[in-house]
Amino acid sequence: LNQENINNYHDIVIYSRPHNLDYIRRVKRCGCIVIADMDDLFHCIGKKHPAYNHIGPGNKAALSILEQCITEANLVTVTSPYLANFLSVFNKNIYIIPNGWSERNAYWKLSQNRNTVNIGWLGTSTHKEDFGLVRASLVNAKKLYDNVKIVIGGDFGIYQSLKEIPEHKKLFLPAVPYSLYPF
Repeated sequence: LNQENINNYHDIVIYSRPHNLDYIRRVKRCGCIVIADMDDLFHCIGKKHPAYNHIGPGNKAALSILEQCITEANLVTVTSPYLANFLSVFNKNIYIIPNGWSERNAYWKLSQNRNTVNIGWLGTSTHKEDFGLVRASLVNAKKLYDNVKIVIGGDFGIYQSLKEIPEHKKLFLPAVPYSLYPF
């Protein structure tokens, strides 16, 4: 990374989940605007999460570096008002860009005729603890309403944990690129 390369090719650098304070400072010295893109709250990672001791509360040094990176950024983008509020102690220049819908992705405009109400969960194996928060609600919805189908995407282990829901009342979808999420 040198000043000539940065100045000739970049005006803005977007750093997703920043963790290298030296890099951010060098880029800013070159005159670039730094945007820290945050889509997770690493301060609240549960103890059972695989990243707890790497970038979560089990590693105070990593959290401190993340906080400094957020503080040094010119702008921070987040996915929710809660995340914006939490991170505002480190940087006041925060914009909320929600996950989800985009006119540029034609899959959002498609619809399917079906006689079920599909309730879905999409996450990797790192979200098992998060899934625990909604698991009972999904099982209850299935018990209360005959036309509900539970759709689990990404982690087959989460799908398998729903043993009390019959196979024909649930669906597993393997991980796909983000562009296919709406489909």
